[in-house]
Amino acid sequence: FKTIALNRLVGISYFPLKRGEVESLLEHEDKWLAAAAMVYLSHAFECEAVEILRAGLENRNPAMRAHACTEAGFRNIRPLKEKVALLLKDDDTYVANAAQIGCEMFDIIFGDKC
Repeated sequence: FKTIALNRLVGISYFPLKRGEVESLLEHEDKWLAAAAMVYLSHAFECEAVEILRAGLENRNPAMRAHACTEAGFRNIRPLKEKVALLLKDDDTYVANAAQIGCEMFDIIFGDKC
């Protein structure tokens, strides 16, 4: 339920939750909830999105790495392009596929290949 709620809040660009409440979910045992928390924070605190998503790209949680890849690509966060490209060879197939999607977004929409 929390994962869906966070995703819906991001979808409507509404960020009523306290930062600490959401940050406490970043290490949650539910990898999807942790990833949704990272995405929420990257939207709620747009000026910190690069740092938040960079931490996601380096996280041991594969769902977090994957979501950080697609967020970086779809949002054209160019400082993360090289880190996304490094995950093209991630051991986790889900992450590698997400990195491919992120790279394609940099290329297709923004003409900036990985």
